[in-house]
Amino acid sequence: MAYAFFRVSSADPEATSEELNRFIASHAVIRVERQFHAAQADGFWSFCIEYRPRQKAVPPAAKSKDESDYRELLTAEEFAVFSRLRELRREIANRDGIQLYMVASNAQFAEMSRLSVAGKIDLKAIEGFGGARVRKYAAEILQVLRAVGGMEREIVATSSEQAGSDALREGSGAESQAITGKGDTDAESAKNRPAGNRELF
Repeated sequence: MAYAFFRVSSADPEATSEELNRFIASHAVIRVERQFHAAQADGFWSFCIEYRPRQKAVPPAAKSKDESDYRELLTAEEFAVFSRLRELRREIANRDGIQLYMVASNAQFAEMSRLSVAGKIDLKAIEGFGGARVRKYAAEILQVLRAVGGMEREIVATSSEQAGSDALREGSGAESQAITGKGDTDAESAKNRPAGNRELF
């Protein structure tokens, strides 16, 4: 609650009460107390206004990095690694009885997914991830990065090799068909030659 005080002259109440009326009209007034004060030259009214202050509008908070849609920011391969790192974070938090953010943030996991992290030195280079976190969680994080990240790269590489092999087989098949077709044409030509000419060969 809040309070406001006004003084209204009894000699000219209309002029001095304008501010009081504006205040009452624009605020959520709870209670009004008034008292008349007699004076030698001029008496006046005093008003004590109890009112409910307005709540200041709180602007919406900017979206933090940890609330971003990382499915749109990462490639499919990177997002697979990112998702597994988040699962690991839940496992560590439940095991150690700590909050998720104490392990790592989503932004830090996204960086790990993008970069070619190979050891503790690479983890230390990620902003906000170093010291105690590296000592506590580096081994488990690196294990995930090597297992999931390596597996995803292997799948992509295998798919590319398979596509190349398919293309090569298609090319070989077309060449074989062309050769077979040529043999059939030669056989047809020999069949259509006159009998006399066939005896010469």
